[in-house]
Amino acid sequence: MQRLDMTTAKTVGLAWDCSMPRLRSLSMSSGKTKKPSESSPHGEPHAMKAKTTTNESRTDWKRLEEMSDADIDFSDIPELDADFFRNAKVRMPRAKKAISLRLDQDVLTWFRKQGRGYQTRMNAVLRTYMQAHKS
Repeated sequence: MQRLDMTTAKTVGLAWDCSMPRLRSLSMSSGKTKKPSESSPHGEPHAMKAKTTTNESRTDWKRLEEMSDADIDFSDIPELDADFFRNAKVRMPRAKKAISLRLDQDVLTWFRKQGRGYQTRMNAVLRTYMQAHKS
């Protein structure tokens, strides 16, 4: 069974289980149990937890605004030297192709509920599936 690595999964907000064509949300759920026919194309109910994230920032912005550069602790961040920039590669985003795509209404609704960037997440899920199934 193959799964997205956690970095990619967190980026797209999903985990793709390549052994079964189904998506599982890592962060969004209604907390309600659905009938098996509503929960997955295979009729298997998903155990989902209630949403634990919030859109409110917990950052102390006032304290950050009052900090000087000298107050910032850089001890856990390596300094970027000439070697870093000599080996660095600029990665330009790939050009996207606009298409018309027919999706099940519940699939589109679910992705849209994930918020801004849902089309990028859909692309990331499709790319991961494609890469997992390349020969």
